Amino acid sequence: METNYLENKPEVPEKNLGIFRSFFAKTVKGVNYTLPRLDKYKIRVEPIENTQKSEVFLSIHSVDEVETSYDQTLWQISDRDITLETEMLYKFMSFLDGDASSAREKILNAKDKGRVLVSLEDGINGYAKLKFKLNLSDTWNNLSWALTNLNIQIEDKDSKEKTFYIAIARNSDKGIFSKLFGEKAIENSYQIQVKNIDSEITEVYFNDISEKNEPETKEFSYEFFKGIVNQF
Repeated sequence: METNYLENKPEVPEKNLGIFRSFFAKTVKGVNYTLPRLDKYKIRVEPIENTQKSEVFLSIHSVDEVETSYDQTLWQISDRDITLETEMLYKFMSFLDGDASSAREKILNAKDKGRVLVSLEDGINGYAKLKFKLNLSDTWNNLSWALTNLNIQIEDKDSKEKTFYIAIARNSDKGIFSKLFGEKAIENSYQIQVKNIDSEITEVYFNDISEKNEPETKEFSYEFFKGIVNQF
């Protein structure tokens, strides 16, 4: 489930508005102030333990309004706010469970487990690969979480075969054409495949569905996987 970008309209105390803005707010009904940031919320549900249980992932994607050199503004993707995501997850868990202290304890316990160990390595035929020091199931869940955080468009996925099919534009293709028509016009489809090496090591491969295997695609596989590594 995913929301649209939502405006942030805080209740500003009258004493902080100043004389003119305070007068304007009293005179014109319905006046409110919008912060130069839009937030989009995404919730993903994944079945685990033979579909007997489910895991719920929450992520927040924000854009900030920034000024350009021509006295104009544009919306720019902002850095991920871990603190905000944790707080919203806490509120969501409290809403579902009704026990605020229990929700807080679960979040703290999850943090105590430590960082996920993942490395970017050279794969075959010039492509990059990822190596997770996790079992297959945990790697699948963490990779799915990372793709959600990066706001990657997942066209399809096969939980049995452990593969994702994503649509994304290579950085080398971005330019005037993408600015005019949007990145969707230059997107390509790729396969992300997860395979277990042993009980505690799993590798992730980047496959070009078109089988063109262009040098730009191989270079992009490193850029893309580096972005995933940075999520951890």
